Amino acid sequence: SERMRRGGRPWADATACALSAAGALTTGVTRVRGDRHYTTDVLTGLSVGFAIGYAVPTLLHYTRTLPLTVSLETSGQCRGGGCLGVRGVF
Repeated sequence: SERMRRGGRPWADATACALSAAGALTTGVTRVRGDRHYTTDVLTGLSVGFAIGYAVPTLLHYTRTLPLTVSLETSGQCRGGGCLGVRGVF
């Protein structure tokens, strides 16, 4: 399948990706150096951010069919009861 590109220009994709990655890396390094976060915090954020940033476009734009089920449920598991939850299955 043909990949979606920003304005049909591959260099625009590469530039946006490089700038975003550089900004995230700079932020992570300065937060650790400034003693605001542990290295494990930054690496966990990197992992979660990459996984979501890769999975969402892949699932929504690069697959032909997406079996998706979303349900809204009430749950009594919270203190005081009356919780509301959303569940999605890909």
